[in-house]
Amino acid sequence: MSRSAATSDVDLLREADRPGFTEHLHSGAVRWDLVHPFPATGRDGRVAREVVGVLRGLVDPQQVDVTRELPADVLPALGARGLLNLAGGPETGGHGLDQREVFDVVEAAVAFCPAAGLALAVDNALGFSAYLPVLPDGPLREWVRDRVAAGVVSCTADTEPSGAHNSGRATTATPVPGGFRLDGRKIHVGNAPEAGAFVVTATLGAELRLFFLDAATPGVTVTARHDFLGLAGFPNGSVEFDGAFVPAEQVLVEPEHAGRLTPVATRLVVLGRMHLIAAPSLAFARLAARFAGSFVGRRAIDGRPLGDYPEIRRQLAEAAADVFAIETAVEWSLADHTGVNPLYEQLAAKNIASLASWRVVDRALSIMAAEGLETAGSKAGRGADASPLERAFRDARAMRVSGGVDFQLDNWAGRHLLTGYYEGAAVHDVVPDLSALTLSARNAAHARFVADQARRLASTCAELTGRHPRAELFERERTVILLSRVVNELVAMALVLARASTEDRQDVADVFCTSASFRVHDSWRRLGADEPDYAAALLDGVAR
Repeated sequence: MSRSAATSDVDLLREADRPGFTEHLHSGAVRWDLVHPFPATGRDGRVAREVVGVLRGLVDPQQVDVTRELPADVLPALGARGLLNLAGGPETGGHGLDQREVFDVVEAAVAFCPAAGLALAVDNALGFSAYLPVLPDGPLREWVRDRVAAGVVSCTADTEPSGAHNSGRATTATPVPGGFRLDGRKIHVGNAPEAGAFVVTATLGAELRLFFLDAATPGVTVTARHDFLGLAGFPNGSVEFDGAFVPAEQVLVEPEHAGRLTPVATRLVVLGRMHLIAAPSLAFARLAARFAGSFVGRRAIDGRPLGDYPEIRRQLAEAAADVFAIETAVEWSLADHTGVNPLYEQLAAKNIASLASWRVVDRALSIMAAEGLETAGSKAGRGADASPLERAFRDARAMRVSGGVDFQLDNWAGRHLLTGYYEGAAVHDVVPDLSALTLSARNAAHARFVADQARRLASTCAELTGRHPRAELFERERTVILLSRVVNELVAMALVLARASTEDRQDVADVFCTSASFRVHDSWRRLGADEPDYAAALLDGVAR
């Protein structure tokens, strides 16, 4: 797999025969016909319940949080049951789930035990079973297939000490007789301490390639386990490669796409974020909203039920609306689309989900006050409800970092948005037809707001790219980030409104869109105040 600038990677998401909703929104056109009627939601959840049942027999989540260790037999047991290969067919011991069902399993597993759920997510999203369907026929595919069928724990080793966003990799592959020699170090590798096999990114000449090898290969050493603020017990660590030999047939070679990610590889990374970040984010948000609701239901102030207070009701309503928005972004992104390309929304879903989840957990902590800060063990020790909100708070914050720090992803996505204008994207100043939508008066106003803001976004991008050279505008990172945040809020609002129209969920959609519109206004206000020398002046003042 090769890699170049991020804009090249995202360009591969365009499909001439399948229009994308966000792609049109970038140019000022809100294509309601692409998102409405909203795809049907709801599944039986059978496999998700079965997985949680398996986990209950293997692990005590509270014990994992205290010891910060996942029992060593958990992942091998999941592998033996084919749960590290949820989407695979029976010929490889898999369960044949679609991606939405895989998401449900990960969400349920994370809600029960975050460490176990995330480890399961890593293997299903970026382990051997995820690569198998996209590998060409040949020795590599057969080698990977055998390990998937055996239930081997696997993962991708990519991030290096120099950082995850560098275009190249310091880990090198040197040709030797029969294959390649790998040398380098990877850090923050999910599942590394338990892995039996690795996918490794390494530089070969001027290209970035994927190398597949067993963990028992001489020269491969897991050198440390990483411990984080949250995600206690999640197996994560660093791996060193010191002359590790990889046979030539265990390298993924894609010469027709030299110099950049292939469309298949791009989709794998984008889809992986849905399971690795969006699923845990939704799990933590649901838990926090439930904990807060339970707390409010059993508390009173001088005899007045806590739920009678207007601000408490508002906080709970906004939490429910944010959960609805995460659900909606997920349902859309993982639906079985035919005539629509959802990949831009899948990209946006990482920040939509992780930031909304953080808002829910943060609100819940404020509502529950000291009981929210108190650990589950401490509450259990005094006979109180032992809801682990404090754990969810730590874990949810990690989702804003995992898979790319939120503001840096906004920066990257904003550069892509603006690049389209440098390359001649047209501004569409059209008034969309709302006649097919069934919306309350307030939600119809929100729909018009989305259309108005999309046109404002397009005209602003056209004006900025016409006035500033690309390099100069990209250096104004705050501007780029704020434009991207406007896009994410408008996409979330549009999807929520489309779902509200289809399922008649008017009230919760109104609550979400009201809050989102305030965030859009705030981004515009801050963007208008952004001056090139703002940060320098601030830092000079701090220094003095």
